[in-house]
Amino acid sequence: MTSIGSLFSGYGGLDAAVRSVLGGEVAWYSEIEPAACTVLATHHPGVPNLGDITAVDWSQVPPVDVLTGGY
Repeated sequence: MTSIGSLFSGYGGLDAAVRSVLGGEVAWYSEIEPAACTVLATHHPGVPNLGDITAVDWSQVPPVDVLTGGY
């Protein structure tokens, strides 16, 4: 199964598009805006939110097949 990592995820629209084309599941996402975090937590229960990417220990983050990024 394709694993997806999402940076600056917003509400997850790009992730949904990638999932519809490639299949797979979001393994983790990184978002700090409270409203977007609420949407993502609802759409992806149990999937970790890495939060602020400047504070992430990337050596501890599972690798993914596809990386998406918002602006």
